[in-house]
Amino acid sequence: MEKRQSQPASETPVARGRAAGLLVEEELSEIERQWPDGLTSRQIVDLFTARGFRFSEATLRKYVQLGLLPRSVRVGRKGKHRGSCGMYPAEVVRRVNQVRSMMAADLTIEDIQHSFARFKEEIDQVEKACAS
Repeated sequence: MEKRQSQPASETPVARGRAAGLLVEEELSEIERQWPDGLTSRQIVDLFTARGFRFSEATLRKYVQLGLLPRSVRVGRKGKHRGSCGMYPAEVVRRVNQVRSMMAADLTIEDIQHSFARFKEEIDQVEKACAS
């Protein structure tokens, strides 16, 4: 009977994702499950920085300006004179992760923008076909 050797920690999917500075699927799914109503920009930044990744609110805003992320939705807060706060869908964390992955693969911002625009066109075509 052959004995299976366990994978060194550096070869597990989680470790590989970490080494590349990315979140892995299990982490992304957990984040989406925990915050189904969305996250604030501060929460998104905190998710990355708590895991040791360099990410700032300025970077998040730049990604939005470049069209890589959707704009936040203003949501009123309960209570008198509490105002509103911007909420991003939980999927934004997955998108930030994807952008970081593409940048690690030496793609330029322009390449990434074109890639996302292509996907948007394909999604729009599928939605139109489903509506017909």
